[in-house]
Amino acid sequence: MWELQLVFLLIVQCIVLIAFPIGFNGIKVTKQLVFIATFLIIVPAILLMVVIGVYSILYVLLSISILVYVKTRSGISLFHVLMSLSLAVLADHIASLIVFKFFDEPTFKGIYPILQVIVFLVMMTVLSLIYKKIFNVFKRMNISNRYISLLSILLLLMTLIFMYINILKMDEALFIKSVQANLFFFIIYISLFFIIIGCILYIANKQLQIKQKEQEIEGFKRYVESIEMINRDMRKFKHDYRNILTTMRHFIDVKDHEGLEHYFYNHILLAERKEVEDQLALSSLNRIQMISLKGLLTTKLLQAHSADIPTYVEVVEDIPTVNMDEITLNRMIGIIIDNAIEESKTLDDPLIRIAFIRMDSSIVFVCMNRYDNERELKIHELFQEGYTTKEEGRGLGLVNLRHLMKDKEQLRLSTKLQGDLFIQELVIGGN
Repeated sequence: MWELQLVFLLIVQCIVLIAFPIGFNGIKVTKQLVFIATFLIIVPAILLMVVIGVYSILYVLLSISILVYVKTRSGISLFHVLMSLSLAVLADHIASLIVFKFFDEPTFKGIYPILQVIVFLVMMTVLSLIYKKIFNVFKRMNISNRYISLLSILLLLMTLIFMYINILKMDEALFIKSVQANLFFFIIYISLFFIIIGCILYIANKQLQIKQKEQEIEGFKRYVESIEMINRDMRKFKHDYRNILTTMRHFIDVKDHEGLEHYFYNHILLAERKEVEDQLALSSLNRIQMISLKGLLTTKLLQAHSADIPTYVEVVEDIPTVNMDEITLNRMIGIIIDNAIEESKTLDDPLIRIAFIRMDSSIVFVCMNRYDNERELKIHELFQEGYTTKEEGRGLGLVNLRHLMKDKEQLRLSTKLQGDLFIQELVIGGN
């Protein structure tokens, strides 16, 4: 009976270790997942526990890590796996102390493991809620850095090694005192871990803010330079009006009305329309409050202008700053517009339309461009590694965009084809 209760305790702990990272990573529970967890993790763990004892945790940790990483392809998932084990150790120690203190009576000896499971689950739930609060605080810093993630995983792995070394050194004759001592050091160690990670993230956040300020300054500089260039073009155009009037007088003198009409609509009016369109596009950017993004868009507009690609920008309402890393956002929008420009260069009748739309708590960025619809284009292939529609690696391959969007819940990307238009919508913020 006692052995069956211990097996039950082990099964419950394995289920908790599996459920914790699955829940935090938002992995959908399916029949296949339950089958894998049961027969490839829990059952082998029980068998290994009988053979090698506590060292079976290495198999449990490795198998859960592989399962979760295959489902998410995210480094943060491994962090949740390691943290679930750390919290489980804390919960198990706390449960042991509570059960020993309040149920150390002969009448409870027969159900000791059952009581241990109940208290363990309660403490694991409490610790999970605390961890979720702390994790959300760090998550709001919007820092996406693979080196910080790797360092966090290594520090947490060292924490687990420290915990299990102390567990293996426990004196069975002084079990409760050993549990008390270990719990004291574990709490200190875990607290130090979160303090160190918090300091690292704080420093990284400050560095990110400095980079964003530098990018804002650079963007503002590009924006001012573009305005100056447009002003120079306008002054030059006005200066050339005298010459334009002289050429028109020649057509009038010789009564070449057909030539005058052609010259007016295809040269004078076309040049003026392009100047007006450039001014309207740049003036609409004034409604964007993110200076770095404004500078990026200005640069892209000038690139399209130099390639003779008609580009229209529509910003009806003021677009405020967003609660995310502006550098990442600029990279994503830059990739989308660059792809539109590259595709437009291959067309005889190119067109690019860009719009920013405010919708409640979110902002929608839309970029549409004409593409060669005679070429077969499958949207799901655009996001595959190495896919391109052009030579020399250029084209509509969006694998980098997909990589930048990973683990960013505030971003949603929609890609679709409509006639001869390739449309991408990036939703920033909102639910």
